[in-house]
Amino acid sequence: MENKKQPVIRLAIADSQLMVRKAICMLITSFGGFSIDIEACSGEVLVTQLMGAKSLPELCIIDIAMPGGNGYELLRNVRNEWPEMKILVLTAIDHVCAIAVMQRMGANGHILKNSDPTELETALTVMLKDGYYYSKPALQAVHHDTPKITDGELRFLQFCHKDLTYYEIATMMNISIHTIHGYHNSLSRKLKIRTREGLAAFAIKMGFM
Repeated sequence: MENKKQPVIRLAIADSQLMVRKAICMLITSFGGFSIDIEACSGEVLVTQLMGAKSLPELCIIDIAMPGGNGYELLRNVRNEWPEMKILVLTAIDHVCAIAVMQRMGANGHILKNSDPTELETALTVMLKDGYYYSKPALQAVHHDTPKITDGELRFLQFCHKDLTYYEIATMMNISIHTIHGYHNSLSRKLKIRTREGLAAFAIKMGFM
């Protein structure tokens, strides 16, 4: 009896570092049974390519820290536009708040870039079979008492490390300066951070570039 070939699982990947992205693609194709249909250097490019694709990949691999649009924004956009698509976060950002936020926003999986390469194959296989895969640090983040950062506070954080006044941030976010101060105060209380500089350092740890 002739053996039927297993279907090839089609993937998309967004990572701003060319050498890292190519290495990940080579690693995944070496597993067998996977093809990389879309490679993107940013979230914006990934969304554009997904919108123009004749048929969508089954799974997207995204980083958090990317110029020209962060992974949080990208996850929100992909989840809103293609709710059935599975999303694996593959990142060097290991802050528990970052992991918790990505999980809350609908990531199906999360592993760190310093993981053993075999864990990436495990993550892809388990996600496609069971829908979810979380590495040990990600599971610890789920059970960790992390502060709940709202969507508004998250959007505010992406500007905190930039050379902008709070008035300029309010203008860019199209909200009032009063709301900006509210975000500052609520984050300061939740994170026990008192200064703008402290919030800027936290934003960088969260992967905002």
